[in-house]
Amino acid sequence: AGLVKARIELVPPSGKKKAVGAPGSGGYDAKATKALRRRFTSVPVVVRVYVTEGKNFVRTKGATVQPKLVVRMGDEKVEAVSARPSRPSNPQIFLGLEVKGVRLPETSVVHIDVFDESNKDVFGYPSFVGSVSVDLLTRWLTPEWQDMRVKGMENLLLKHPTSLAGQGTLECWIDILPKAEARLHPLLKIAPPPPAPFTVRLAVWNVKDVAFLDDNMSDVLVTCRINSGESQSSDVHYRCDGLAMFNWRFVFPVELPMPRGAPEARIIIQLWDKDVLNADDSIAELSVSLDGLFRQVVASASRNVRVRKQDLPMTHPSRPGIQGTCEIEMEILSREEEGSKPAARGREDPNRYPHLPDPDRPETAFGFWRVDKYFQHMVWKKYKWYLLVFVAAVLTLGLLL
Repeated sequence: AGLVKARIELVPPSGKKKAVGAPGSGGYDAKATKALRRRFTSVPVVVRVYVTEGKNFVRTKGATVQPKLVVRMGDEKVEAVSARPSRPSNPQIFLGLEVKGVRLPETSVVHIDVFDESNKDVFGYPSFVGSVSVDLLTRWLTPEWQDMRVKGMENLLLKHPTSLAGQGTLECWIDILPKAEARLHPLLKIAPPPPAPFTVRLAVWNVKDVAFLDDNMSDVLVTCRINSGESQSSDVHYRCDGLAMFNWRFVFPVELPMPRGAPEARIIIQLWDKDVLNADDSIAELSVSLDGLFRQVVASASRNVRVRKQDLPMTHPSRPGIQGTCEIEMEILSREEEGSKPAARGREDPNRYPHLPDPDRPETAFGFWRVDKYFQHMVWKKYKWYLLVFVAAVLTLGLLL
């Protein structure tokens, strides 16, 4: 097995006049022949590979990765290293590489090798992440592709010789220019888009099946933060009997895209047992990655991404099993979108997108200082007949005396 590339010549039959013949007449189309010859004429070209980021890299070690790209075509080779280290699985790269001195159609396959400059072996060589090869001949021979001013973004699958599985993808686009045209259009300098203000809105509706720490009920509240940033707190659902109702909105300003090398963005939701005299006790928590949503909202034309209602399990590092199920809803939107869809924290006005009504908590959900509520629900409902009999007995005794 192998690859054969051939040049086809169409010539008129010997001794016959060159003419444009009708289909099946044995003649030939001079114009088509000229175009075909032009396509298969050896042409010096410049190939440019623009890589914006890597996705789902597998063979990376350590807390960061600094991608090094090597682009090869025939005997020509160029390489470049990303300016700064980035997160290991989805690194930002933003490199443009230019291969000169190649001719099409003879040298049409471009090879892209990816290394990790921040992780080297004992001999000082960067670790190999994966590679991909692309044959450019079909593109070069397609007029529609050549006529496109802006080439479409591609996701090229990386492979490794020791594995049949993919090793991640490169988000990139490839441009092919005749050598003369390349002199008129210099290599583009690509960079991440400048940070812009966005807002993360998280609505916590309720937490079901709360694992109690004290007896059969707890005074519970929920807190939320992004990584180690500001922690926001809900109100308290007192005397929760297993279904903690909140209907509470958390609002966090962020700047996107995240800077290179920044840790993975995660939103952390924690459920607490409220304590008056001592520190609150942790009941359960959950952590959700925001990286994918952040990339999605930056790339979207609407600058808005919404996660509809869903139930997520909550766990605890010191206790086995699920400690509760949190129902959440989330939206990430740009500053411009936020202006047209205002919403405040908690249940304050403006209370929209979505509207959060006051939670329909049981009558027994009250604080310890509400003596009237305590008497009404905890004493009167249980012991009212005893109290009535006692009062009647006292009144009767008073009349007799």
